[in-house]
Amino acid sequence: MDFLMNYDEILCKRIQEVKPSGIRRFFDILEEMKDAISLGIGEPDFVTPWHIRDAGIYSLEKGFTKYTGNAGMAELRREIAAYLNRRFSLQYDFAHQIVVTVGGSEAIDLALRCLLNPGDEVVLPAPYWVSYYELIKMVGGVPVVVTATEAEHFKLTAEKLSAAITPKTKAIMLNNPSNPTGVILDAAERQMLLDIAREHDIYLICDEVYREFTYNGEGLVTMGTLDDPNGNLVIIDSVSKRFSATGARVGAITGATCPKGEDYVRQELTDPRRTIATSVPVDGGELPLVSVRLNRPIPKKDIFRVMEAVNAVRLQAPVSIGQVVLADVCGLGADVIVTKNVPRA
Repeated sequence: MDFLMNYDEILCKRIQEVKPSGIRRFFDILEEMKDAISLGIGEPDFVTPWHIRDAGIYSLEKGFTKYTGNAGMAELRREIAAYLNRRFSLQYDFAHQIVVTVGGSEAIDLALRCLLNPGDEVVLPAPYWVSYYELIKMVGGVPVVVTATEAEHFKLTAEKLSAAITPKTKAIMLNNPSNPTGVILDAAERQMLLDIAREHDIYLICDEVYREFTYNGEGLVTMGTLDDPNGNLVIIDSVSKRFSATGARVGAITGATCPKGEDYVRQELTDPRRTIATSVPVDGGELPLVSVRLNRPIPKKDIFRVMEAVNAVRLQAPVSIGQVVLADVCGLGADVIVTKNVPRA
């Protein structure tokens, strides 16, 4: 007699409460439709540049397949620090302020695991990336959703943020540039968020994986340029989007001095599967993974023209547009937001 496991009884309650991703269900449907064009996948539409792939091949040929330090290879962390210095004139201590992770998703998970106790609240501006809510719940946290409306240009106001903070609040979870709305916070708005976090002695976790997909004329921006003497800022970074290397699974946590807890969590959860992702060789002091430059401009007017051609779809381009084109499909009777990633000009 076959014995079937009753997963409703075996799986822990937190996992059972995790809702399936609507995006993944959407992808499954598209796989059955040969002529469909997916506008939902969060990656550029070109292959990872050759010199990045070549570096990965070189790593395998030279035997870079062993365990690394818990925080990632020192050479890789040193080059990430150098990259941030070249791009934004930031000064990070690679030994204490940069932790390499298996993609940006693990960076978010590790940050939440290390910062939250059961019952701690995280203010989550909506619309938000689908996984934030469930990741907070999976580590025992409580998502406090605060909706930023279209009239507010999908930006969280100081009044709404302050009203959502309670004695149980531990962090604010932010995505800038935003997925799915595409908005980008200006300098005053970024400073406002950090000031409120500092006032309440809570963390500001900022996911910046779409940082280099900006079209608002301000140029590249990062929360890391703000003055953060108290260490309230935690930045999530990744090579997945800007280098079209989503399968490489290389991310990073940067910002305040990394808490000791991250080292312990990573040691128990991720060491056996991190070697390839964190052992890319350094060539002449310049890490190939962080030296690529994307230069495939697509005029915004061309993107808008395609979107406007769809019947019953009303284009709603945010005031500060980032990596996505946002379309209001309410006229179709569907409660969804459709986005399309575009490379940075």
